Amino acid sequence: MRHFGVVPRLFGSRLDDAGRGGDIDLFIPRDWPPEESVPWRLCFCAELRRCLEDQKIDVFRWTK
Repeated sequence: MRHFGVVPRLFGSRLDDAGRGGDIDLFIPRDWPPEESVPWRLCFCAELRRCLEDQKIDVFRWTK
């Protein structure tokens, strides 16, 4: 949340606690200028990687 000012939303196979999902799919409900999107995404993904190690993570954002 600290990287985007919004709460990321989990979607995809990981929503089913009983299932054995693959990657983690996160949606960031915010539009931001293109020049800012790459640094924010890299910081966010780097922090997730430190916490979750080798878990595959896909991060999507809303765009107009």
